[in-house]
Amino acid sequence: AGGLAVLAHPLWSLNTTETINSLRDLTAVEIYNTTSAPPWNGDRADATGLLDMACANGVLHNTLAVDDAHHYNGDECVSFIMLQADELSVEGVMSALQAGAFYASQGPKFTQVTLEGDTVRVACSPVSRILFHSNRPYASDRCAQGEGITGADYTIRRDWNERFVRVIIEDAQGRRAWANPIEIPF
Repeated sequence: AGGLAVLAHPLWSLNTTETINSLRDLTAVEIYNTTSAPPWNGDRADATGLLDMACANGVLHNTLAVDDAHHYNGDECVSFIMLQADELSVEGVMSALQAGAFYASQGPKFTQVTLEGDTVRVACSPVSRILFHSNRPYASDRCAQGEGITGADYTIRRDWNERFVRVIIEDAQGRRAWANPIEIPF
């Protein structure tokens, strides 16, 4: 009693969007699994595309990244969860997880991700790229690039029926952080 349900390594396990979409009461789905990346495994670590397809079908799951290290041969301490807990306790951590007050990271930090009207606004640690994923197939303003970027905005196109936005930040070393998807209200 009191546990939380998480779908681990959905891409490595070859889950389909149908499977993911049928799992409605998950606390989170693993968007990145370090040990599923080369050289430890095949190239099935990053489930962003799979989870974006689920989001495009109206099923938005919060996401986390973990190492899943079994042998500690370089795949440890790479991916982790950043929590916004009221206190450092089991209760505080569980409450933050249940509330979705967390994001997945390999190092970069989100300081704020907000939806203000039709604008998704991001503030973060210095990164080289900020990406905005949605069900919209093309958007020229989907990527902000440069040295030491600490924020960007993305304007939702309601005429394109955008249903969600996921923000991904990437630092100069290629490490990423993934915000939980934002459902676009209509």
